[in-house]
Amino acid sequence: MDSSRDPLQRDAAGIGALADPVRHQLYRFVCSQPEPVSRDQAADAVGVARHQAKFHLDRLQDEALLECDYVRLTGRSGPGAGRPSKLYRRADRDIAVSLPPRDYELAGRLMAKAIAQSAASGASVVDVLNQVARDFGRGIGTSAVTDRGRAPANAKSALEVAVAILREHGYEPRYGAGEVDRTPWIGPCWVRVVHRWVQLAA
Repeated sequence: MDSSRDPLQRDAAGIGALADPVRHQLYRFVCSQPEPVSRDQAADAVGVARHQAKFHLDRLQDEALLECDYVRLTGRSGPGAGRPSKLYRRADRDIAVSLPPRDYELAGRLMAKAIAQSAASGASVVDVLNQVARDFGRGIGTSAVTDRGRAPANAKSALEVAVAILREHGYEPRYGAGEVDRTPWIGPCWVRVVHRWVQLAA
């Protein structure tokens, strides 16, 4: 798997790898087994040649949908024991693709933290959630500056960094007509939806 790809690209590539019907069958078979399976087992299960199963299983491994171990199935070791077999198992990875991106796991973490702090302090969940979200946002901004090694040189570069961060976290900022350094319009965001749910429930 190409580590240079962003999470959306990685997840989309993983799901795309399952578009091939044979590859999909092999993936489902591996996932349904209680123990890792060999190429021969997988090939027999879906009725394809071993070399074909090998190609597809390795592609699934490349996309981090499967993981593998090398095991000597004979139980012997040392000279004459033969080469170990490659066994495949489901990767310990969850895949979800949403367009535009939605990070509901992050929303859940922020809400859980806000609820816990609200229960301890007696403050409104909505008020605490606002503070927790602001603190998280400040942390993102601080990390962005730290990663760059320097603060933005001017308002234009600061805005470019802010827009990039917003896009990474599910917002849809767009520059309006006019000067490039004007405040961008921020489109619909999953954070707003979650925040509205909390307000209605409070």
